Amino acid sequence: MALSFDECRAILDQFKRSNPGFLSRSEVHGVQVEFRHDQPTIAVLVTAEVMNALPDEMLPERFFYEFEGRRAELPVEARIVPMARAQAGVLCHPGDEASGDPRHFFGTLGWNFYLNGVLVCLSNWHVMCAQGNNTPIPSIVYLNGSPEAALYTFKPVYSTGNVWDYALAQYLSPPDASGDMRSCADGSQLPCPGILSPPASVHFGDNSHYYKVGARAPICRTGTLIGLSDVNVLYDDNVIRYFTSQLVFSKMTDSGDSGAVIVRQADTSATGLNFAGNDHFTYANPLYLVGWQRTGAIRFDGGVEIPMFSGSPTLEHAPLSKVPRTIEPEAAIKSLAAGLDTPPPAFTAGLYYLGFGVRVTDIYGNTSWEGLKEAPPIRSVQPISVLVSIDRQQVGYQVMRETFLHFG
Repeated sequence: MALSFDECRAILDQFKRSNPGFLSRSEVHGVQVEFRHDQPTIAVLVTAEVMNALPDEMLPERFFYEFEGRRAELPVEARIVPMARAQAGVLCHPGDEASGDPRHFFGTLGWNFYLNGVLVCLSNWHVMCAQGNNTPIPSIVYLNGSPEAALYTFKPVYSTGNVWDYALAQYLSPPDASGDMRSCADGSQLPCPGILSPPASVHFGDNSHYYKVGARAPICRTGTLIGLSDVNVLYDDNVIRYFTSQLVFSKMTDSGDSGAVIVRQADTSATGLNFAGNDHFTYANPLYLVGWQRTGAIRFDGGVEIPMFSGSPTLEHAPLSKVPRTIEPEAAIKSLAAGLDTPPPAFTAGLYYLGFGVRVTDIYGNTSWEGLKEAPPIRSVQPISVLVSIDRQQVGYQVMRETFLHFG
């Protein structure tokens, strides 16, 4: 039994005139004639089960209608379905704008990939986390100015002891994630990475060419890997944060490119995560050392492959021992456990060792100190006080314990 447009229109008009009580309820968001199992049915669309209906708000089990001189009947049912939404799709490319608060700042969506079966986009902590280390999970992350993702995880950043300025956000609608890079200014398109650079293949000064695609013009730029750095970085909140083992590239980024992935041209592999720079250099986290293993790729209809990885989203188990450290936590902890009054010589740097303590930070950002030793008077002409982070541990639900050495 097939129905014409005019007959369906007549059914809807007659049914709506006959059932005004039920159709006026707040749960109702539509009524339609549809075919189920090759039979036409009148379906009333509701957002939730209708409770406490009055006598004039009851739906009939069947409805009789007239059309072109004949009389027919159809079954009636109330169906719980979500309200339809009208949304313009926003395709999100690596290189597009990303922000946890687009009213005040923006950075770059660095890369789209699956991690342990979750479709995520990669950028920086200072791009996605509008409230810094206190940003709740999940918080909305805006891509191209649209609320496209929710904060999935991030690595807290402190005044010292950092390797990563890193965050992931989970896509709310997977088809919005593109496997293509944003187009360059001339309309060309650089390939999106499908793998991480193998650790043993990355060398400084080998003249390998790298590129970035970022939200700041020029969109596409190239450079070379020229060194490894322990460096202070001044953030927009006027806090200086100290990072170790950062990749140094010739200048290839500007403000707004934070979060862009730096890709090795020879094998289209991801090597660094851009997060800072100046007029001479670009600094990037050693992304190729996160320890994720590629497990395959997935392709949406008509789209480009998006890589799939397995590994730790929080980087707790990343093989960072491969990254040279200025400070060796193992030596420091052994020194403290042994009750030594002086740390290993590499820590002194001309300052006196004053003691150590553990800073505890809860989920709300409140801090307290445990076991902070009484510091002897500072015996330098100009008072100096330096806290050096040597160990950080997550305890329970977002409670951080961080051990510091105190110098002066």
